[in-house]
Amino acid sequence: MSKQCRVLKGGYCETTQGYSASHKANDIVGKGYTLDYIIAHTDGTVNFYQDGRYNDHNTRGNDTYGNCIKINHGNGYETLYAHMERGLKVKNGQYVKKGQIIGYMGNSGNSYGGHLHFEVRKNGVLIDPSSYLNKDLFTVISLPKAVNENKKIDQVKVICGKDTLRCRTGHDTNSSIIGAINPGFYNIVSTYKGKDYVWYEVEKGKWIARVDGCVRFIAKEEPKVEPPKVEQPKEDPKEEPPKEEPKKEEVTPNPTPKEPEITENFIKRFFRALIDLIKKWLSL
Repeated sequence: MSKQCRVLKGGYCETTQGYSASHKANDIVGKGYTLDYIIAHTDGTVNFYQDGRYNDHNTRGNDTYGNCIKINHGNGYETLYAHMERGLKVKNGQYVKKGQIIGYMGNSGNSYGGHLHFEVRKNGVLIDPSSYLNKDLFTVISLPKAVNENKKIDQVKVICGKDTLRCRTGHDTNSSIIGAINPGFYNIVSTYKGKDYVWYEVEKGKWIARVDGCVRFIAKEEPKVEPPKVEQPKEDPKEEPPKEEPKKEEVTPNPTPKEPEITENFIKRFFRALIDLIKKWLSL
């Protein structure tokens, strides 16, 4: 009976061999026992890659897996996809997204027919993958969301392409990967200077490293401080001196000529002159 299965492109699978003490995996095929494309269970980074193998029942160790891929999803979880056809769709160290095609079912390695050998590891220990065929490995932490540019606070600008810069749960490369952060502006919650990188917490518990050519720090603009205005002392209004009216020139009236006063001396001089005049006349 087929059931929903998130590691196959068709979305449904049939189990051909379940999990047991001797087989710590699920062997599955597509609905109706068909072959199908294999897709990544969850976002993560390819940390083991093996391609170019053929069917061989005498293999040992990792060679028994044939063509296979292992993906580190963070939080201690890994998934492994084995016995695929040659020509895998991803490479070692590549970051893959949930639902991304990674290969096609095959019969490579120590296999007895085309199928997918699917394993789940938690902290390096193989666990029963049956309950995870259509279920998250762990509670998925959402990626930080880009915000608008804000010159009043410190921000970072992610300028590298989409699916390039990883966001993690801590400020070191060993911490779990949340996913690939999108380009844009992000507010800085806190900063941590590590051995290899300066880390920025862009949301609570979500960190990105300052990678040259990918992350640019943008400091807030300091407010412009204007010098204090010095108030000039107010001057008392000056009283204008009263306007002097032009002086009128006093017109002095011409004095009235005084009539000569007839004094006693005048009379004496008059008669003396008259007598002198008569004497001269008589002497003629």
